[in-house]
Amino acid sequence: AQVELKTQRENLNNALAHEERTTEKLLEKTEELEEAKIAEENYRNELDLIFDSVPAMIWRKDLDGRIVRVNRTGCEFLCLSAEQILGKTSWDLFPPELAEQLESDDTVVIQARRPVYGVVRRFQRPSGELSVLRIDKVPFTDVEGTLRGTIGFVVDITAEAMAEDEAKDNERFLRSIIDNSHDMIEVLDTNGNYTFVGRARTLAGYDSEDLIGMNAFEHVRPDQRGEAAQLFDKLILTGDPQTMEVMHQRPDGSWMWLETTGRRIEYRGETRVLLNTRDITERKTAERIATEKRQEQETRLREAHHRVKNNLAAVYCMLARKADSLADRDAKNALGDAQRCLQAIAMLYDRLAQTNHSERLSIRDYLGPLVDEIIAAVPTTIRIESRTEIEDIVVASERLSTLGLLTNELLTNAMNHAFKEMTEGVVWVSASLFNDEVVLTVRDNGVGLPRSVDIDHPTGMGLTLVRALTEQIGGMLSVDRTSGTRFEVRFPLDPTDTNSEATASCAAACGPNHTW
Repeated sequence: AQVELKTQRENLNNALAHEERTTEKLLEKTEELEEAKIAEENYRNELDLIFDSVPAMIWRKDLDGRIVRVNRTGCEFLCLSAEQILGKTSWDLFPPELAEQLESDDTVVIQARRPVYGVVRRFQRPSGELSVLRIDKVPFTDVEGTLRGTIGFVVDITAEAMAEDEAKDNERFLRSIIDNSHDMIEVLDTNGNYTFVGRARTLAGYDSEDLIGMNAFEHVRPDQRGEAAQLFDKLILTGDPQTMEVMHQRPDGSWMWLETTGRRIEYRGETRVLLNTRDITERKTAERIATEKRQEQETRLREAHHRVKNNLAAVYCMLARKADSLADRDAKNALGDAQRCLQAIAMLYDRLAQTNHSERLSIRDYLGPLVDEIIAAVPTTIRIESRTEIEDIVVASERLSTLGLLTNELLTNAMNHAFKEMTEGVVWVSASLFNDEVVLTVRDNGVGLPRSVDIDHPTGMGLTLVRALTEQIGGMLSVDRTSGTRFEVRFPLDPTDTNSEATASCAAACGPNHTW
């Protein structure tokens, strides 16, 4: 009995020890479960925090399209609480047009069991504002893989969409301007290849798309490519705008004139060249025709001047032979004056026949040689020195004949009358420009013009002719009798009118030797 009792006691103790160990294990397991529960709750709280902190709208729908979960961003976008949203469908929350599109997207995701990304939907809020949404949708399955509904990720991209729409409108507007511009607009890279071509380029016979990637210099006339390349390199290097007129070949092989202005620009961090090109073929053709006509007219005019000069030379020779046959001194002097007048006019026509611009001529090129010719032609026993100071003033050629006759009259009479009872003398001839007036001066160091001679009311033919010639070019005549005689004629460089007879009427300058 004692042995059995002892055995039962040991068995009981072993059972109690086992129960104690089991209890301890249960307590440890319970603690682990509590810790796991707390960890899972914290994890769910973190997920909820992340779910509500995402700037995109997130919602989960069941297979019937009812919303069973929505984050805070979704509530804020819809201006509703979660309680007001849960259980609702797209038809309850959005305008009919957008709701139909959202339901259609859900159907695609559910039936195909595949995501739909980047769908953009536009709708108008009740306030009238336009909203633009970018939507991604994926199928939602449980741990067993059973389809339970859809999850939608929605981002409000209204601001970005508006900016993109505005950029596209601006691009269309600028493109419309470029395509409807009369000038051709192109952009080249630093190698001269087209990267952009406006539609106006079709004026040159090319389609805009066909030119992209082609080199602009390929269509330039070969003899102009070197200069064009130099200007292009200079533009790239300095940034200074460059303009050039070039011959450009059309697709049919014909040539056209283009005026191109290039400017350096920066595009996306790269250097580009903006070309503004216009068709100047008609202008160049008109210029060529006008140049040919002008050259033809100038050739004919030079021929006419040459014939006039030869005719004047023939008359000059006839007068010289006639003078040699006369015994009367006054008659010989009168013919000599006429010869010098013819000589002055003939020299003008000689200059006109030699120049390419017969409409205007330099006073210096005409009066300088004329002074020497007049002094050499006047017979005198006095040693006379001539000094000239004539500026390079260009005037209309028809006025030079009058100016030549004036100089001839003043200089001839100075040589004939200024140096009486003198063995030598000096004459000065000058022409200068002052305040848009030409100042012609003929001066001598002779005995001086008598005080009795009134230049405002002349009685002699010489002064009368000088005044007539001065008025013919719209000028003013003055005289200074100090230290010899100084005649000054001032006339406007480009007068608008004159109050004299035609130049031909001044042939009276070839009259008798005048008494001043």
